[in-house]
Amino acid sequence: MLQGYQGVWRLGWNRQMAAKSGTTGSQTGVHPDAWMMAYNPDIVVGAWAGNTGADGKGSPTAAFGTDVGRTIEASFINGLPRDYSQWYTRPAGLVRAHGNQLFLPGTQNQPGCGQG
Repeated sequence: MLQGYQGVWRLGWNRQMAAKSGTTGSQTGVHPDAWMMAYNPDIVVGAWAGNTGADGKGSPTAAFGTDVGRTIEASFINGLPRDYSQWYTRPAGLVRAHGNQLFLPGTQNQPGCGQG
């Protein structure tokens, strides 16, 4: 699910990165913090925008984490060296079962392993 995050949210990154965004606070459209984390086998990148006031008393941001990923983080990720574009490969020896989930051989039929 995290692998397709950049496409779902149209972040405009020029390489495959798994990602997750977030915000803090509960007011509609106003957040103390907005953040985005992204990674691939070569690098982990994080960006944050938000309240820098002492003791959390500064101004909140109207940004969401995906806004941070689309602006601050996109500039950084798109400027990375071209060779920072590896993607993960499935480790050898795993088996697929229960709707394409991966298991160690012999564990796919254990109680609670992907069955329900």
